[in-house]
Amino acid sequence: GFGTDPYFGSYEDHWLPPAMTKRMAAARPIPEKHRPVMVIQANQWWPNDPVMQKTFRPVWSYAAPISVIAHGGGGVGYYRHNYLVTNPLYARNAAKAFGLCQFIESRGFYPSVVPPNVALLESRAGQDWWQVKMQVGSPGSEVVKKDAKTVEVERVEGGGTVTTAAQSSRAQLCERIRGHIHHKVIMERLFDECVPFNQFQLDHPADLSVLKNYQLAILPFPYSIPKESVAALEKAVQGGLKLLLIRHKGETDPLGEPYPEGPLLAQLLNKYPQQVQFWEDDLMAQGSHPQWISKFKQFVEQAVGNAAPIRVEKTGDVEVAMRETADGKHFVFLINWDLGSQAGVLKFPGAKGSYDIEEIGFSEEDPLQRRSRGVLKGDALQKGISFSLKAGEVRCWLMTPQGISSVNPASQVVALSLPVP
Repeated sequence: GFGTDPYFGSYEDHWLPPAMTKRMAAARPIPEKHRPVMVIQANQWWPNDPVMQKTFRPVWSYAAPISVIAHGGGGVGYYRHNYLVTNPLYARNAAKAFGLCQFIESRGFYPSVVPPNVALLESRAGQDWWQVKMQVGSPGSEVVKKDAKTVEVERVEGGGTVTTAAQSSRAQLCERIRGHIHHKVIMERLFDECVPFNQFQLDHPADLSVLKNYQLAILPFPYSIPKESVAALEKAVQGGLKLLLIRHKGETDPLGEPYPEGPLLAQLLNKYPQQVQFWEDDLMAQGSHPQWISKFKQFVEQAVGNAAPIRVEKTGDVEVAMRETADGKHFVFLINWDLGSQAGVLKFPGAKGSYDIEEIGFSEEDPLQRRSRGVLKGDALQKGISFSLKAGEVRCWLMTPQGISSVNPASQVVALSLPVP
């Protein structure tokens, strides 16, 4: 896959590049054969605008490629090289980022994958049909005038109708994109809580067979779902998968037609009450509230348990991501997007045996440097390793089980050479 946008990753949020990477990967979720190559835009330098310099700092440009590959990307390049070379600090740090990419590839990075742990299931059909319903009314309903107010008369299961007052134009416009917002909220919460996850399309039933290897699947807005996907989910639940359904229960098929027998996912909810949960939460209203954030974090931790590949204790805007190889290597990425120094602890609940820990990283001021952190045993990794990061610092830890070579003879990573003034 090849993803590009002239303004991708510039002025929205530093989660945008990895979010687009996840969605591109979901289009062809066979990481051994297909990995998205992303093109991102370097942020423009604002020599006469201190406010813009503080907002769009160099880290937004040079750390974005690391974030892309940390979350499943197979390669990354820059659009607008002129933005890089306008300010020498940008170019030097971008060169460091690609130097880091080349180094970890020499250590066998390319075959690594994001650990199968939490699955995020998106239904574009559900998002789109909900938007249509909010715009023109649901199938089997009509928009009429009653008491000088616009209302929707909707036929309900079992006969009869229910009348609901039309929303204000602003609220209605927001309601149309509810499915997209729900998905965005959950994805960014997983990013912010440093939970390794992979995204799948709920509209592609054949892709869901791998869910048997996952602990938890989250469906932020399952308004539409194919019957085949419900069958795949049930098979995975029977094998131990936990499901979290939010707001909807599969009311329509992929063509937007309501199921005559009622919402299909309600059947799973009734059959497997210990493994399938339903939240009617309004993430447009609640998704940024501390209480809801705490509730979601606690749920994910309990659902995954000690099967979590990594747990992170941190403050501030620190990104932590992880990839692993079939022979047991772990690549752990840390990026400090914050304005100040940050510290925290990394815990590896499933670590066994002993690992050679190698670290490579850089900051805005410091060159790309590599050092050994020595050998750590599994019990020490389970208890946790502390870290501290300068503002804008980027690091990668290579954790290699003892007895396995850390060096990879072949190099396949996509990295671009940059002119350094």
